Amino acid sequence: MQFMNIFGRKWKPKGRITVKNTENNIAEGLSNAVISYGSWFWWHYTNTDELGNYNAERSCRGEINIRGKWRGNFTIRKSWTEILGIKVSDHFHSMNRHNNNRLYFIDYSTSSSTYHLWYKATIHNGLIKYNKFANHSGIIPVYNLNVWCTSGSSSSAPMFYNYPLLIQDVAFQNLGLSNWNNVFVNFLTSIGSLIVGILPNHLRPDHAYGINSKRINNIHNSLWIHQTVAHESSHSSHSYKAGTSFWALLVSSEFYNDSNFGGPYGNGMQPNPTRGDIISIAEGWAYFTEVKCSLFNYGKSHIRDVQENLGQIYNLNTSNNLMENFDVYDKPMSFTRTLTKSWFMTGIFWDLLDNNSDTLSRRRNGTTNAQINLITDNYSIAINNNQLILSPIYNRLTGNIRSANDLRQALVSHYGLTYPNQNFINLNDLFCSYGYYCQYF
Repeated sequence: MQFMNIFGRKWKPKGRITVKNTENNIAEGLSNAVISYGSWFWWHYTNTDELGNYNAERSCRGEINIRGKWRGNFTIRKSWTEILGIKVSDHFHSMNRHNNNRLYFIDYSTSSSTYHLWYKATIHNGLIKYNKFANHSGIIPVYNLNVWCTSGSSSSAPMFYNYPLLIQDVAFQNLGLSNWNNVFVNFLTSIGSLIVGILPNHLRPDHAYGINSKRINNIHNSLWIHQTVAHESSHSSHSYKAGTSFWALLVSSEFYNDSNFGGPYGNGMQPNPTRGDIISIAEGWAYFTEVKCSLFNYGKSHIRDVQENLGQIYNLNTSNNLMENFDVYDKPMSFTRTLTKSWFMTGIFWDLLDNNSDTLSRRRNGTTNAQINLITDNYSIAINNNQLILSPIYNRLTGNIRSANDLRQALVSHYGLTYPNQNFINLNDLFCSYGYYCQYF
């Protein structure tokens, strides 16, 4: 074999890498991924295209190995050894000149080695799908991310690698709610190990995924996982626009809530009303964007209409109808929050881009569940009625937008609205019907 490696005929490796999509039961390409090819100490790199095809630029001799590198715009790591930079590549297969142009299929299985590959490949493709949507919708795509794949069921986007001073910012912005050590230790507990506390900044995560609960009929569902990736990625896009100080406020608030109230979001008034407003904007944007991204990529979406992790996949029309019927709850909310019944700003983001007048959406009392009023939706900022272009909202989400009223004022200013202009009245009617502060004069 060594003789052949030195004196055999040269050839250029090519092939295709695919991964099982469990939602539509197809093999989709491992898109725009970095792979390495070679043997022993001689390795070269190339990228797959959108369909998972690759064509090496460098010639080889004899038998070579094909490996997934999981790096580039996204560094994806699943085990602690990978997080520490040990054995970070995954072997796909070997090939030679006689069996060139091979297909390697990453099937779905819960067996450890296959699941390891499938998990990372599915997260990778979810990030690619999100960026495709982001480029279409006018929001900043995600880039240069450290991504952890954990064994749990919860996901987060703390952005610790992209913002190396975020830890100090969180400690400063926490404003006495809790000391940083308690906040950070809670994050460590939530992802399963205190080892992260001793990691240098360049190894800490921007995204941490737990997909154990993302199952339909006990099978991990690719659409639901991709939608979760879109949720966390939309947080990253928001952070690029809003900046580290805003992100420190959000991260410290959610970690504090998780430590003290049994969940990161709280009831809208936790850890205090001002921080609740920030959570409402950030999570409202993320839930809104994840549905839009799934509708863009799949023509359907996963709606948690029973509780946060219970729901089903609905087609385009049903997804739109469910979101159109979003019920907003005054804070504090003491009922089970779902994607379509919440105190988050998801509903008003949806209404700002749609061109339908609401007939079923309601504002409800967060303590009694009693209906307060119907939503009045006669205003849209959509560009050419395109509800998948999110830039009219995204471009307003700067660091000083920390409440619904801040957003209302930013829209009034950007669109030059003044009383008694009808658009000004319609915008204020919408915000008033949601229970947000509004001012007509």
